Amino acid sequence: MEEGNLNKEEPLVSILIPAYNHEKYIDDLIDSLLAQTYRNLEIFIADDNSLDQTYEKILAREPEIKREYPKTYVWHNECNKGITANLNGMLRRCTGKYIKILASDDFFVIDAIRSLVTYMEENPNVGLVFGNGIMGDENTHFPVSIEEQSQMYYEKPINIEDNYLEKLYEGDFILAPGVLFSRKAYEEIGEFDEKLWAEDWDFYLRIAEKMKIAYINKIVVMYRILLTSGSHSADVRNRIGMRKSEIEVLNKHKPYVEATLGERLLYERSNVAFKEAFDMRSNLFLSEVNFLMKKYKIKKTLCNKILYFSYKTILRNILFT
Repeated sequence: MEEGNLNKEEPLVSILIPAYNHEKYIDDLIDSLLAQTYRNLEIFIADDNSLDQTYEKILAREPEIKREYPKTYVWHNECNKGITANLNGMLRRCTGKYIKILASDDFFVIDAIRSLVTYMEENPNVGLVFGNGIMGDENTHFPVSIEEQSQMYYEKPINIEDNYLEKLYEGDFILAPGVLFSRKAYEEIGEFDEKLWAEDWDFYLRIAEKMKIAYINKIVVMYRILLTSGSHSADVRNRIGMRKSEIEVLNKHKPYVEATLGERLLYERSNVAFKEAFDMRSNLFLSEVNFLMKKYKIKKTLCNKILYFSYKTILRNILFT
């Protein structure tokens, strides 16, 4: 596409694509990028040392992407940095007024960027906006028809106008692939926290503490649910990481919400994690959760006190083989 065909009044949008082991799906994302009705985009694709042919597929299509979007940058990490560090690397390089992140196994609907940017331009006090998405699996490919029978992430429009910060603190209800945020918001709060597994929830909370967030009732993405996804894995390591991160995020943002809410949620979520660790008979999981409960002075329920007593006695050798 010629530079002269760009609408100079359209603000630049940075598309950040962290790619890893998605050779079966990366073409869907690239096809959806090329089909966008919004044209003033800069594209960053960072392959995080994939073990399959993801990077090779991206390289094969890089010239095609650059013809449509001259500001396209593709690279390959020599070692696996993890999604958060990979994202932060792209954030430091991007220059758009708005920033859109999408994983390499998801894809856009055709008017996605235009719908999100239009809302942000009309509501300059908003730091982050998100839309709805179609739920898909390994057999879902671009393009998809948006039909009533399609399974949507949000079955009904959601209202976050009132107390959106406390609602977000109670649980991350934001569909991550549907998010667009402003450079102003990013410059205000900084990068993703690489110490957290729930880095997106923490990032959204930090924006909500400074600016307004909003939802538009439009489908903007196809969100692919894979059994290998970290958030849907039963692996003990993933479970430990997510539960620990949830406790860390709740404690980190407790000063910004009503005191009793913060105390109640920390108490409830920590005790649920403790019981879960005990039921899984995981020494590592239990010790990690117990450490955080001591660190943040979170009391155990009576049931968990009894379980912990049994864990500390000779029963540990029987229960935790």
